[in-house]
Amino acid sequence: MKIDKSKAIRISIEVLLILVFVAPFLGLSYYTLPRSDDFSAANTARQFGGNNLISALLVTKDMYLNWEGWYSGHFVWALLNPLGFGNSDVPIRIINLLMFAFFFATWSYILLSIVRMLDFSKEDSRLITVILLVFSVNCRYIRELIFWFTGFAYYTVQIMCGLIGFIQAIRLVVYDKYKSGKMIGVMSAIIFSIIFGVGGSLQISAIMCWLYMLLLIYTVYKKANWKRGLVFFGLSLLFTIISLFSPGYSHRQESMGVVQISPFRAVPLTIECVFRTIKEMLTDTYSPYVFLLLFVLLMIMIKNPRDSIVMNPIFVSLSGIVSIMISTFPVCFGYNGSYMGDRGYEVLTLQIVVWGFLFLYSVSNMLLLKGICLDPSGILAVSLVSLVLFSSYSIKNISFFSVPAVRCAKQLFDGSTKEFSDYWLGTLHEVWNSNEKNVIILADSKYFDMEEDMMLYRCNLHTDTENWINKAASELYGHNSISVINSEDIGDTTNGGDQ
Repeated sequence: MKIDKSKAIRISIEVLLILVFVAPFLGLSYYTLPRSDDFSAANTARQFGGNNLISALLVTKDMYLNWEGWYSGHFVWALLNPLGFGNSDVPIRIINLLMFAFFFATWSYILLSIVRMLDFSKEDSRLITVILLVFSVNCRYIRELIFWFTGFAYYTVQIMCGLIGFIQAIRLVVYDKYKSGKMIGVMSAIIFSIIFGVGGSLQISAIMCWLYMLLLIYTVYKKANWKRGLVFFGLSLLFTIISLFSPGYSHRQESMGVVQISPFRAVPLTIECVFRTIKEMLTDTYSPYVFLLLFVLLMIMIKNPRDSIVMNPIFVSLSGIVSIMISTFPVCFGYNGSYMGDRGYEVLTLQIVVWGFLFLYSVSNMLLLKGICLDPSGILAVSLVSLVLFSSYSIKNISFFSVPAVRCAKQLFDGSTKEFSDYWLGTLHEVWNSNEKNVIILADSKYFDMEEDMMLYRCNLHTDTENWINKAASELYGHNSISVINSEDIGDTTNGGDQ
């Protein structure tokens, strides 16, 4: 059988990209450690009967009434927390690997579905999807969405399920892909994805509401299937309101002593946050080069440009900007500032990657409609000029070894990831195995100092026994108190164990 060399080369490039820039994260996921809210999740579930369906429902109800309205997040948080399956490394390792597998599989499917809807060939779709996948997990280290269970429970599951449901809604409403025999099942799956998707972080809820509003606007404009579009948007808005106006939200704000700012004050803070993030992507990462590569590929790969309003660069850019702004707004409003937790920036980054790609597609589509094509010499000229411009003002000092996947691979191969993870998991073993009511662990300062450069978080039990993380862990493991002390604070470098 004759081998197509160009096809073989392309597949080899795709496999190499995955192995170098995605696979290291699989190794890292094995060593991920529980931290922060993971302890309170396991302790809360324990109070209601442990990791089981009934307990998860009871925790969801309690959290909705007394803390915040992220109902689907509470459910996952209580049902699957690895610390709730006994004092063992095994459930921690297994669930860590499953979290990475879930993110990788669902995000790859979402990216591929988006690209295929733009009518690329099967081979071109696969290459573009691989580039987008590699780009999205390396322009910012996706740390809290993949390598922290609580972030996974409240953000990752919701955005992935929500986007997969939205893709099915597009296929149903716009393309009429499903036959009548499958209609009930597809509609039920979409409705479930909406209810589940908007039940996590309000950042995700805002994204889903905006996307379904765009779908409704399109169906009204086309005068086709607008009733289904209205149902989907109405459900996304209804369950977002149910989440937003939970009794627990006001209780949480009061208990944390948060002084709420005006929504009008949050608008400039949101704009500052978004544009600072975009600027950092363009100046502190290799993003300009990737966007350039995508633009060149799009100019080559688009065979049938579309003359449609939804492919207009102005429409695409405005849709993307609004999506990014309205999803960032509730975070800045809640935080009373222009900075978010890592998980917020990670969701924002994923949006920028997708909307940036769609904008480049719309520009390429417009140019091709106007008969502006790039021959090989034109492609070379555009690439060289762009490279010179990018290199002169932004990323000339960025090291290749600062790329998240490369850093991850280095730490895996030099053994520091395993050493760091094993040490902090060892402190957790001391907590599990201690017969003392007041557990004091003297931890080597070396491993506190290592955290700044590590891709992993440490298992962050504190010195202060009254810290909320320590109190949750104490209740979970049946101790009166737990304290993990940095040996440097007392001039010692040995691990003293329980005192």
